[in-house]
Amino acid sequence: MLDKIINTYQTFILDVWGVLHDGEALLPGAHNFINRLKLEKKNFFLLSNSPRPVEDVSAKLVSLGLNIPNTNILTSGQFFIEALANPNITGTNLAGKAFIIGADKHKELVASSGVTVAESLQDSSYILILAFTNKLEGIQEHTEIFKQAITFKLPMLCINPDKTVIHAGARNYCQGQFASLYEALGGKVFYFGKPYVEIYEYLFKKHGLTKDKAIMIGDSLDTDIRGANNFGIDSALLLTGIYKDETDVANLLKLSTNIPSYILDNLVNTYAQTNIAGLTS
Repeated sequence: MLDKIINTYQTFILDVWGVLHDGEALLPGAHNFINRLKLEKKNFFLLSNSPRPVEDVSAKLVSLGLNIPNTNILTSGQFFIEALANPNITGTNLAGKAFIIGADKHKELVASSGVTVAESLQDSSYILILAFTNKLEGIQEHTEIFKQAITFKLPMLCINPDKTVIHAGARNYCQGQFASLYEALGGKVFYFGKPYVEIYEYLFKKHGLTKDKAIMIGDSLDTDIRGANNFGIDSALLLTGIYKDETDVANLLKLSTNIPSYILDNLVNTYAQTNIAGLTS
């Protein structure tokens, strides 16, 4: 099945976390897969919901033994940085000061983005959420400050729509989970990254790519597969990240509206070359 995918498509859009590595080590087949794409002269780009600049993601990959040119990487954090410099990219007005929650987690992004930091909610134009946690209680702890922000009618900018990620085998909760709470409380959220089509459109326009013979490979139904479906390209769900412990893939797909074109166990083997229609019927 992996051979079929490589032979069928010319442009490969790859998620990073849960596809190429788990935060600590490369995942099975990742290195050989990238080398094969290079040897067969395929277009390949990493599209990550990391809130970090491209240079940070590239350095992490190098530390794990994978050398990818910066020009082949786009993160949601980098997309935010570039949208700050050119609001026409997204049509979102990012002028004014940002009240940042979780700035200590992503100092590099704050420094490189040029965002003007507000010292209080009253002095801010929007909230920039950068926090993450390894426990759901860590999100609920922000309820009161979120309620205060909503009274000031402050929108939230979320530059990592992912809700969860598996880090070295443990589940962590990302900015998307905080944003969900903000919306549940009545706040307005603007998202930068997958599954929203703007980041795909930006990537494809920047590199002169076309949708035909393009495929997204990711580990999340909610961001990677939904994003590919929204953008109109094929997709493959990789079972090495969020769903690595999933024992009933058929039921997982029946409960989702985000259906992939293919399912892969990893970048070495496949999920029994399963017919997707059979799983979802």
